[in-house]
Amino acid sequence: MLQVGDLDPIGDAAAVPSRWSARVRIEVHDVAETLYSGAVITGIWSEGASGEGSCTTNSIGVCQLSTSGLKRSSVPSVRFTITGVSLEGHAYAPGLNHDSDGDSDGNTVVVVQP
Repeated sequence: MLQVGDLDPIGDAAAVPSRWSARVRIEVHDVAETLYSGAVITGIWSEGASGEGSCTTNSIGVCQLSTSGLKRSSVPSVRFTITGVSLEGHAYAPGLNHDSDGDSDGNTVVVVQP
């Protein structure tokens, strides 16, 4: 059973001083903590950002997603929610999602403007 084992927020300053970018780092593993490459993670941005995003985990089971052009004056934070994880031959168990360092619940994370 695949699960998200770490979902981290990363706020980035943009080249334009009045804007910023939000990024999330996602790690996928199974119940034995074995990391998986090639897993496709999908999710949605909300609360100050909008749209869907997806990424595929690399050789160490990690991928990153971002949204940019966020206005510093009106968007103090954004939310990213995982909607799915898929990898051929593996089931996804969203109820097992967690976060190893506690800065999210493994399903949803808030990225705060830097």
